This record gives sequence, C-alpha cells and structure tokens, in this order.
Amino acid sequence: MGCNKRRDRGKAILVISHDDHYFRLADRIITLDYGQVEYDKPQG
Repeated sequence: MGCNKRRDRGKAILVISHDDHYFRLADRIITLDYGQVEYDKPQG
C-alpha cells in the first residue's frame, strides 16, 4: 500500500532521516535540535 493510500485512511507515517530525498514527500516537516523542536510547519 502506498504512502498516499495510508494517509487517506488516516494513517501517519513517521520518517527519521538526514536524507532530504524524503522531504518533498512530506505533508509536514518537524526539525529537532538536541531534542528540542526547532521547526514545525506544514509543507506547501
């Protein structure tokens, strides 16, 4: 099942990565710095 189908069914997918290849697929990006939220905005 693809990512979009899971999202449409109300499922969340959490990816932890330093690879910015995945960033364009995200609806929302949350950036942490030493365990503190540094950035939390929806993509768009």
